[in-house]
Amino acid sequence: ITGVMVDASSETEGLGTQAAEEAYTSQFIGAADGEAVDTIAGATISKKEVKTAVTKAAAAFAAING
Repeated sequence: ITGVMVDASSETEGLGTQAAEEAYTSQFIGAADGEAVDTIAGATISKKEVKTAVTKAAAAFAAING
């Protein structure tokens, strides 16, 4: 993974918006999928959805590129 961008414009300020901050998204860089990334306390739904999306994108990329 070379980068992750998250639109958190409709998320709760200070909780869900943390899923879009570089401190969180930069943890994905170099990972094979989203499962190795640390969680954010209080933003469980946002965090899980970002991790799920990154894992699915990584799997799709792997399927296309072998």
